[in-house]
Amino acid sequence: MKLSSFHQITDNAFKDCDLSMESFAKGVAVYNEGDTLNYIRFILEGQISVLKATKVVWIGHTNEFLGLSSYFNLND
Repeated sequence: MKLSSFHQITDNAFKDCDLSMESFAKGVAVYNEGDTLNYIRFILEGQISVLKATKVVWIGHTNEFLGLSSYFNLND
């Protein structure tokens, strides 16, 4: 899906949300294991590696969400 298509679909859904853009340098931790998440992230550009110990368990790419499972499991 093109980013412009995503914005069209979500324009009304997110109109009352507090959205912001952040940039991260290579090697910076976006989340750490055990963090309480009050938000999810959408990858606009680049990729994110998810590590467990020192092993890569998932790589998120442009136009994917990060933190979904942790965010929605918050109230289990």
